[in-house]
Amino acid sequence: MSRQQSLRIKIVFPGSLSDSQIQRMCDLYVPHHNISVEQCEHRIREGFDKLILYISEQGEIVGFNGIRIRVHKVKGFLRPLKAVYLGQLYIDGTYRGQHPLHSAMLKLMVPDKLFRPWYKPVIWADSITYKPYLLVARCTREFYPGPDAPTPPAFQNLIQHLGKTYYPDTFDSATGTVIKPANLIRDHVAPIKQAHMRKPYIRYYAEANPGYEQGNGLIMTFPFSWQNTIYITKQLLRFRFRRRLSRTPLSRRLRHILA
Repeated sequence: MSRQQSLRIKIVFPGSLSDSQIQRMCDLYVPHHNISVEQCEHRIREGFDKLILYISEQGEIVGFNGIRIRVHKVKGFLRPLKAVYLGQLYIDGTYRGQHPLHSAMLKLMVPDKLFRPWYKPVIWADSITYKPYLLVARCTREFYPGPDAPTPPAFQNLIQHLGKTYYPDTFDSATGTVIKPANLIRDHVAPIKQAHMRKPYIRYYAEANPGYEQGNGLIMTFPFSWQNTIYITKQLLRFRFRRRLSRTPLSRRLRHILA
């Protein structure tokens, strides 16, 4: 059995990327999205404040996502919100089981929680498939909207505020979704089959975002609260412990005996 490689997380400014790095990122992203290389390159260079790079042990970029950070004042929140938008996320499938986004969010957000307590940090995304929605649902204790609890009024206000601020012409305030002019996702990426509908989070996503087949996005949010921070940290530590344990000689011998 081959050893699972580790990932390194690096947060960079778009202007620091070389042409070859941007080309590599688009080589990963474009085959799965209805977007040209030129459009991909433009969004990487111009669309974000920073980019998170996921780098293999060999130094190769195996995934990335963009982030935009803005401060908002929203009714229902006592403190200004430091809203972090996640966009253009893609990670090579070989590395997704290593919780790379968990590591990136902790690296990005924990310093703010410790040293800028006058802000309330919130992460949000415009989820155009069920996969990022499911990722958030599985890795946090509190997120909105979702099937486990009604969305509190403050987060209802936040979703409306984000939609009307960033998608003034295409936001559907009744559903909290963004109407896309074209489907960004290619057909082979994250289709929702009948079997998927038995899973409550995927079913909720499909029902809350009735235009998902046309590429519409569901605005989802979660507070980077201490509750969520601790939960994400526990998941990451548990994964790293299991991976380290699997590399021990005894573990390898047991796998050989049980095989």
